[in-house]
Amino acid sequence: MLFGRELVLVDTIAAGNVCGIGGLESSIVRTATLSTTLHCVPFIEHPSQPPIVRNAIEASNPKELPVLRQGLRTLMQSDSCVQVIIQETGEYVLLTAGDVHLAKCLEDLTTKFAKIEINVSSPMVSLRETITHGTSKGDFKRDLENSVTVEASQIRLTVVVVALPDAVSNEVEKSFKVLSAAEELQQTSGFELFAKRDHKPEELKAPTAKSFKSEAINVALKHTRDQLNSSLDSCKSIWCNLKNNIWSVGRMSDSINLLINTTTDYRRNLFETLDEHDQRSCFDHFVVNAFNNCCKAGPLCEEPIKGCAFLIKKFEVVHDEVLDGTTKTNVNIESTLSSAFREAFEKQQQRLMEPIFTTSIQVNTNILGKVYSVVSKRHGKVLDAVGMDEQEKSFLVKAQIPVVESTGFANEIRKTTSGQAIPTLKFSHFEIIDGDPFYEPVDDDEDEEDVNVESALRAMKLRKAIRKRKGLHVEEQVVVHGEKQRTLNKKK
Repeated sequence: MLFGRELVLVDTIAAGNVCGIGGLESSIVRTATLSTTLHCVPFIEHPSQPPIVRNAIEASNPKELPVLRQGLRTLMQSDSCVQVIIQETGEYVLLTAGDVHLAKCLEDLTTKFAKIEINVSSPMVSLRETITHGTSKGDFKRDLENSVTVEASQIRLTVVVVALPDAVSNEVEKSFKVLSAAEELQQTSGFELFAKRDHKPEELKAPTAKSFKSEAINVALKHTRDQLNSSLDSCKSIWCNLKNNIWSVGRMSDSINLLINTTTDYRRNLFETLDEHDQRSCFDHFVVNAFNNCCKAGPLCEEPIKGCAFLIKKFEVVHDEVLDGTTKTNVNIESTLSSAFREAFEKQQQRLMEPIFTTSIQVNTNILGKVYSVVSKRHGKVLDAVGMDEQEKSFLVKAQIPVVESTGFANEIRKTTSGQAIPTLKFSHFEIIDGDPFYEPVDDDEDEEDVNVESALRAMKLRKAIRKRKGLHVEEQVVVHGEKQRTLNKKK
C-alpha cells in the first residue's frame, strides 16, 4: 500500500486505496487490467500525445548493453508515451514527447531502471513532407500536365498528386481504424486471382459491399462512410464525385494520405470487394503496396508524406500474360510504381511540415516582454494573452513553438524570468513551413520580393540537416573558396 512516500507490505487492501502489485513484469508488455473474472472489460490507456523527439541512446560501457535493454523495457512499461525502436544498424532510438519528457526518462533510466551511465545523441525531430496548392487550388483537372505515366511489367499506370483538403484529412484520421479494417477485410492476393481465373473461372465473384460478422462494426462502418461523404460534400464539387472512389487510406494513422481511383473503366472502392472478373484486380495489391512505400519515405529527406491524395487517372493491362509470382518480379513492379508515385510528388510544390508545441505560461506584467522575446527568438508565435488577476497583473500567455526549436526552451524561460515563469509544452499539430526547401540565396533583391526568405532558409537548413544525418546526398560544395596551390618548384 502507498502511504505518501512510504510503501507498506499488506496481504489485503480495501476498496478506495492506492496500491502497487509487483511480480508482473514478465506478464505485462505495456498496460493490462487485473481482474478475478474474464468478463471484466479491459481498461485501455490512451497516450495523451504521440512521441515526436528521437534520440539515439547507448551504454557508456558496451558490456552493459543487456542492462540498458532491460532498463528500456521497464521504462516502456512505466510510461505509455515512450517508444523504443531498434534501427537496422542496431542502434537504440528513444522516442519521447519533448525536451522535458526526455530529461525525465533519462533520469529514470540512470537512477531507477538501468542504473548505468548512458550516452545520448542530439534530438532527431520527425518531420513530414507534403505539397501545397498551386494556381489550381486543388482542381486536379488542371494538373494533368503534372501527371506521370509508367509501364511496369504487364500494366500501365497514370498518377497525379494533389493536396488533400483538411476536412477530409481530419475525418479520415478520426476513423482511421475503421477504414483500415474495412480495407483489409476480404482481401485477395493477385496470385490467387490468377490461379482462380485459369482453373476455376466459374468461382469468380462480382464486387459486393463488405460486411463484418459483428453488427456493431457494420454500424460504425456505415457511420464512418456517411461522415466521410459529408466531409467530401463540404469541399468543392470535384471532391464530391470521389465518394465511392477511395482506393486505400494507407498504413500510417499519424500521416494521412489517400489513394483515389479516378479511372472511368475500373471499379475500385475500399468498401467493396474486388471485381474478380476484371484482370486488373490481379495487380491491385501492387498499386497499394507502391502507394504505401512512397508515403513511408518522401523524396525531400526520406520523411513520411502527409496530407496528399494520389489520383490514379489510368490503370490498364498492356500484356495479357500470366504473372510468374516470383519475388524478383514483385519487387520490380512495386519499385517501378513507387518511383512513379515519387516522381508525381516531385512535380508539385513540395514543402516540409514541422511538429508544433503549444505552451501556456502564467507571467506577471513585468516579465511579459521577456517571454515574448524568447518565443519570437525561437520562431514561435503568441496566440493569446489573457488577463487572470487585475490586482496582481498576471497574464496567461498561450503560444506555439516549433519542436525543432524547443530544445532548452523551458530552461531559457526560467532563466530569463528568474524562475517566475514555468512553461508547459504539449504537442499540437504539424504545420507547413511556408518556404521552398530547395531555396538558394541570390544577390538580386528583386527576385526575392515574393519569397519568404526566413522560412525558405529554415526549410532548406532542415532538409539538408536531415539528409546529412541519414547519409543522403546533399547538394553543396565541399570547397567554397578554393585557392591555387603554392608551386614548390623554383625556376632557376
